[in-house]
Amino acid sequence: MLNGPDFLNPLTEVLMAFRQGQQNSPHIRHAGNDIWNLLRALYCSLCAGAFESITKAHYVDDLIDSYTDDSEAIAVTSKVRDIHAEGGFTIRNWISNSTAILKHFGDWQIAEQHPKERWPGGRFARLKRDVLNGESIPTNREALQVLMSIFDPLGLLSCYTIGLKMLLQKVWRAGIDWDEELPDALLTSWQQWKTVLLQATELEFPRFYSTLLPNADQIDLHTFVDASEYAYAAVTYLRIKRGADVDTVLVAAKCKVAPLKPVSIPRMELLAAVIGVGLAKKAMNVRRLNINSTIDKSSSLIALNVYLDEDGVLRIQGRNDNINPDNAIVLSKNSQIAFLITKYYHEKSHHMMHESTINRIRNDFYVL
Repeated sequence: MLNGPDFLNPLTEVLMAFRQGQQNSPHIRHAGNDIWNLLRALYCSLCAGAFESITKAHYVDDLIDSYTDDSEAIAVTSKVRDIHAEGGFTIRNWISNSTAILKHFGDWQIAEQHPKERWPGGRFARLKRDVLNGESIPTNREALQVLMSIFDPLGLLSCYTIGLKMLLQKVWRAGIDWDEELPDALLTSWQQWKTVLLQATELEFPRFYSTLLPNADQIDLHTFVDASEYAYAAVTYLRIKRGADVDTVLVAAKCKVAPLKPVSIPRMELLAAVIGVGLAKKAMNVRRLNINSTIDKSSSLIALNVYLDEDGVLRIQGRNDNINPDNAIVLSKNSQIAFLITKYYHEKSHHMMHESTINRIRNDFYVL
């Protein structure tokens, strides 16, 4: 069965856009219903800002948006509130780091929010016993619960969580049962990761990308990828320049462990390039973020010759003898299009040996 269309705004893109506004921008939440979608077409001509906020800044039933100043924030969000009220939906639980905005919305506010958020390390609600402090030996289930309790949609803690992901992969390969404690051979790795985790509790990330952003002369998106035999990763930064001043800021990152079946380092680098292009594309799609250039020449994406063509198709050139020099299309082996292409070539070759089908596919496609 094919998947239907996804009309939900990606949380990563909503959060990326939220970090563009000044520190006095509002963070607005409401607990409502998705019926507001029926109202948006009626009001799109009345207030373009409110229409964009309703359609682009919602994630499920939360509205998360930011603006350059208090007056714009109050004007647009007041219109958003009125639109919902016309449909019988009351927006509540307003949160902002601006006292003027909180005062404007009065009793519907929750609290003032600080411009920087500290990661609340040590709070793992899923755990029934404390395995992070002391000498308690976690089970396979508890180690996984620790990982799943870390909510990091932008991947800002990827350099910390990847260590636990690699450990859990070793646990899986060792065939350890869900409620079986980690063996001595893996316990040292767990204890080392706990020590590293303590460093994450001191991290701070600015909610606002940069004070140079509103009137920037140049905004570049730099994406870097790397891989080893154990894991692969991608990270993307904004480089913001205004006059002689330059700011660089982390936008998002992503790390994954290597497949259970060993693969070559060049293939791992290609996997890293794929998630790197995905991160860059999400950042490029962020509303109101006018990026002038997208990939730095020192990026590993350039070294791998991975690129998006004019139709938005991911292609790779060279780097593998099995890839046709005419820029093969990169496909995921789990995608429906890869399945249909494989079926087509298999039937075209009259169900001959699979090696013949694979060789024909490799003339035009590279399936990961």
